[in-house]
Amino acid sequence: MWNVIRCVNSEMCQGPVIVTSQYLVEHPSAALRARMRWLEGTYKVRNSLAHRLGMVEMIDVKPPRVPIESVKDKDTLKAVWLKPKMFI
Repeated sequence: MWNVIRCVNSEMCQGPVIVTSQYLVEHPSAALRARMRWLEGTYKVRNSLAHRLGMVEMIDVKPPRVPIESVKDKDTLKAVWLKPKMFI
């Protein structure tokens, strides 16, 4: 039982975008892919703020599905922000 729990936990720690695209949705639409880019950026910003007191690490800067060795000193953490449709 513990092996199953460890396996599921390690899969969930990969991030919501990888879990959604690999385990939940086979063929995501263009709108869902755009929302997943937003979610991925927000997730990386949240991790750096919540777990490392705002310090950005290489894993935060690394694009998805790219080896960590490809990160350069000049790379920055980028997040896609949604424009609200309506202000109240």
